[in-house]
Amino acid sequence: MACQVYDPNLAKNAPLHQGDSSSDAALLQIDSGKQGADSGQQSGDASARDAGVDAGTDAGVDAGADAGTDAGVDAGTDAGVDAGADASTDAGVDAGTDAGADAGTDAGIDAGADAGADAGTDAGFDAGVVDDCPDDLAKTAPGVCGCGIPENCGGLISALAHRYRFEGTGTTVTDSAGTAHGKTGAALTSTGTLALPGTSTSYATLPAGLVSALSGATIEFWLTWSGGSRRQKVVSFGTATPTKPGNTCTGSPDFFSGSWYHFCGKDGTMSWSKARGLCEGAGAYLVAIESAQEDQYLTSHPAFTESVWIGANDQQTEGQWYFANSAGLQGGAHFWSGDENGSAPAGAYENWRRDQPNPDDSDPAVDCSFIYKVNNKWWAYGCAYDGSFVCEWRGHQGASMNRGFSFTPSDNSDRPSLMFQAGASAVVAQGSSAFPTAKETQVALVLDPAGNKVALYIDGVLAASAASSDALANLRDADNWLGRSHITSDPALSGSLSELRIYGRALSAQELVTSHIAGPDPTFLND
Repeated sequence: MACQVYDPNLAKNAPLHQGDSSSDAALLQIDSGKQGADSGQQSGDASARDAGVDAGTDAGVDAGADAGTDAGVDAGTDAGVDAGADASTDAGVDAGTDAGADAGTDAGIDAGADAGADAGTDAGFDAGVVDDCPDDLAKTAPGVCGCGIPENCGGLISALAHRYRFEGTGTTVTDSAGTAHGKTGAALTSTGTLALPGTSTSYATLPAGLVSALSGATIEFWLTWSGGSRRQKVVSFGTATPTKPGNTCTGSPDFFSGSWYHFCGKDGTMSWSKARGLCEGAGAYLVAIESAQEDQYLTSHPAFTESVWIGANDQQTEGQWYFANSAGLQGGAHFWSGDENGSAPAGAYENWRRDQPNPDDSDPAVDCSFIYKVNNKWWAYGCAYDGSFVCEWRGHQGASMNRGFSFTPSDNSDRPSLMFQAGASAVVAQGSSAFPTAKETQVALVLDPAGNKVALYIDGVLAASAASSDALANLRDADNWLGRSHITSDPALSGSLSELRIYGRALSAQELVTSHIAGPDPTFLND
């Protein structure tokens, strides 16, 4: 048997040089590897072709190196000859199998490892597709919405008007989609949730007019309800029908821009303190004037026939003027510091006469104020004097809601219900099964006058609907509460909210499914 010579410079480009006919076998062996590569090329897998060449060449080199033994030469010769003698189609299989087995375990492992790595890499790049959403059969890329989320979230993005994520600390409930920031009686705790433990002060207040300014709306939130008493309200947007003041007041209250007003004591027989007490006893407070529009409404009212007490006073700290309101969240605003040369805090409204407020040294009790009928300006005056007054109802509860809507997870039938009233009568969309407890649940309230309906969705599924074409502009959403009912006898909500959104139109069923899948705080709303 002739000696086999290994030339490292030719190992991957030429056959091994052998001294006799055994070189033919070596050539056949290498050709067999090349035929495997050609077969891989014909099958359309370019990476397999490259792997086949590398594997065949490496196998040939390794086999040739080992072929100094009779077994190596005989294996190459026998495999090539037998394969050629049997059939050209069987040659590749038999030669590949026999050569792989006989040519040496090391060669097979080395060739397989190199070929597998090369082929896998090449195949991935050659295919040109990388699936970034391997668990989502409908997507190979996240798109706008993200993996696992139907690609129709664009409507959610464009329709979003207000968004409350309950982030940070303190009592401000930030609107991250707009500027309609709210406040809460119980401070936030950086958890991204609004805790509502069922106490009278733990609810949140959102600004007036959020929904009545829209032609259609969807209010969506994620609620984890703790269960408990019936008639707890998650959202309650509207006003409460005011209780008529005592015998001193005659006639009926009038509604303007979110509040009810009643001119009282026209015989001028009430001191400031007595007037305030009568208003609070009726669930109201001595009027707090917070804008020029409100001031104009009062001074142009037919009942404004004489000067009237208003809630402005500095009884607690001299020179620091506040509106009095011990009964609700909407009053108690600080609107002036100092005497007639003082100033109003940023954004505060005042309408003092130019020489007011002017403390009178001879009457140290000049700590209250009234609107002077002669010029419609505010004057500081002694609190003990008698006069007429105006009661205002805002931020209070009553016996019923006046033109608003609310959602409860458990009504008198232990069913989730959406109540809506923007006309003469209320409609109710009541679910057919009990609301889950201790589970984060998506709830959507769809208000769609154009579609003649209001609808309740729970976890993306329609739970109930009712017919209504009443315009949202007819709502009186002056007191918009989370976790508190407008009806005094209803209990406070026990649970938590992880997000609340208000959209400027009625969302479709598919959009609500998409939002349910995405859940609270989705990436596509944060970009």
